Amino acid sequence: MDRKLSTSYLATRVIEGKGPHEPFGPKDVAAEINRRFAARLRRTVNVRQVSMALRWMVDTGRIVRTEKGHQRRQSMYTREA
Repeated sequence: MDRKLSTSYLATRVIEGKGPHEPFGPKDVAAEINRRFAARLRRTVNVRQVSMALRWMVDTGRIVRTEKGHQRRQSMYTREA
C-alpha cells in the first residue's frame, strides 16, 4: 500500500529541479506535479494546495517570494534572492 504524498513534499521535489533564480508560481508547480506524479496521485493537485505549500516554504526560509500576487495575478517565487 502506497503512502499518501503530501503536496509540500511534491512541490519541494519540483522546485529542486528549477534554477536558483528561475521564477515560478503555484500554477506552474501544480501543473508540473500533476504531469510528473500523475500515476501516484489519487486526484490532481489543486493550485490552492500548492499555494499554501509555497507560503509555508517562504515562512520557513526555503524559498523567496519575489512578487506578491493579487486577485488575478499569482505570486512569483525563486529558490534564492
